[in-house]
Amino acid sequence: MTQPTTASTTDDEGGVLAGLRATLAELSGTDVTGLGEADLLEVVAVLEEAKGAASAVQARATAAFVADRDERAGQQRASGEITRREAAVLRRASRTEVALARRCSPGQADRHVGVARALVTDLPHTMAALTSGRISEWRATIVARETSCLSPANRREADRRLTKCLTTLGDRGLAAAAHRACIDLDQAAIVERRGAPQPPDTSLRDRHPMAWPG
Repeated sequence: MTQPTTASTTDDEGGVLAGLRATLAELSGTDVTGLGEADLLEVVAVLEEAKGAASAVQARATAAFVADRDERAGQQRASGEITRREAAVLRRASRTEVALARRCSPGQADRHVGVARALVTDLPHTMAALTSGRISEWRATIVARETSCLSPANRREADRRLTKCLTTLGDRGLAAAAHRACIDLDQAAIVERRGAPQPPDTSLRDRHPMAWPG
């Protein structure tokens, strides 16, 4: 697939790209032939952690790239250089570039952008777990998806409450815990997202008790 070429570039003063490419080259040349069972399993575990850490870096880069492009479009719109429609086109173009970079569809790229922004701005505990490789990108996506209906402040509180759940529950359990946190913090937001009649205020919490970390 053709790689994105439209993004502007600056000097890689910190050697970030060089370091990442060196890491990729080292991984590509890794030979596990001759390793014992214990070492092979450890390789699997370490690489799973590496994928999480890489996803965290990718999320930060995605959020920063889109924020820069959106800010530039906003400035050009405010100065009258471009029309509102042209500004919208520029914003959509940035998502297309993300899609090319991630080798996915524009729709998937939109979701990746949303998750990246949430991790960077509203989900610090989830981002920390991803950065350290303790959780996968998918589990971070579960938290971002389930808490998307909350205000930024409530989302950060839900993220705090879910800290211990990130590494102790399965995927379904984590989704359920995130859902319960949302109900506890803003039941109306959950109802609005589902488009369903609002249940009695006391029933859901009584039905789904949960011990929050302190």
